Amino acid sequence: MAEITLKLTDTAGRPVQYEALLRWEWSREDGVPCDALQAHLLAALPLPEIERVQLMADGITVFNGYCDLQRERADSNGSTVDIYARSTACLLTDNEAEPRVYTQPSVLALFLTNAKGMPFHCHLPETVCENDYTVSPGTSCFAVLDNFMTALCNRHIAVSPDNRIYLPEGNGCCRIYAQQLLSESKITERGSAISVIDYKTAGDSGYAHHLMSRTLSSQAICRSKKVSLSALPAWQQNAALLGKLQTAAAQYRRLEVTADGCYCPDLYDRLDYPSALTDKPTDYRITAITVSSSAQGVQTHFCLSRPIELKEITYVA
Repeated sequence: MAEITLKLTDTAGRPVQYEALLRWEWSREDGVPCDALQAHLLAALPLPEIERVQLMADGITVFNGYCDLQRERADSNGSTVDIYARSTACLLTDNEAEPRVYTQPSVLALFLTNAKGMPFHCHLPETVCENDYTVSPGTSCFAVLDNFMTALCNRHIAVSPDNRIYLPEGNGCCRIYAQQLLSESKITERGSAISVIDYKTAGDSGYAHHLMSRTLSSQAICRSKKVSLSALPAWQQNAALLGKLQTAAAQYRRLEVTADGCYCPDLYDRLDYPSALTDKPTDYRITAITVSSSAQGVQTHFCLSRPIELKEITYVA
């Protein structure tokens, strides 16, 4: 069993002492910029105002972030503190980028412009756009990089606990043995799947353009979504539409696995375990991880999705 340590720091950079870590939950998900941490502590009150939060498993930092909410409570049972924190990616999500059009930018140029003054290191693959790249008003600094990479590489970016901005490659494989496997579920969620996106571009009076997934349509899914893309150039429109279909398809059929113990693989890694519901569990990729403590100990919950070939087509009605 991994040794779990929670480190807290106040706004002056001093360690914050507490009596015991009673419960905690750490989670990360593909497409969600920030990892999240919740912790329930036994502590003498009042505590200093907490700024930084780190969670370590066997001395390795798995969460590094900032405290968003600190709730101190005293009653007849004693004094406790609840902490809600987001990983350092919140620095990118909480700051809005300057709306502008970049001419044939590289991802490094976007990083230097939109992460300037922040404690991040760019470990994204060298990627250059041969067209103009438009950043619309209201776009966060994180979304500038994420939208660019998903458009060109079809993969969301992530931020590591040591502040590396990178693209999860899914090269690893996490092994769960039978004695650690607690449960497995196979889920078909037709309610979240969409087969058609109706969209309009600049100059359109209605939603005359359509993108359809022949794969999902063949499963008798007849749900559509309407999107306006008039502010984006054509190549960004296509990428945004395809991303919406792929996100919906990822939730359509998936696996959920719970294991005893603390596991911290990367997103898109494979999970190898004795499955009772599929012959090839390693065909699926990890898209979400939640590690939490309870009276029974520490458990890890995985969500896994299998890439679907959408066989998409576009047409104008």
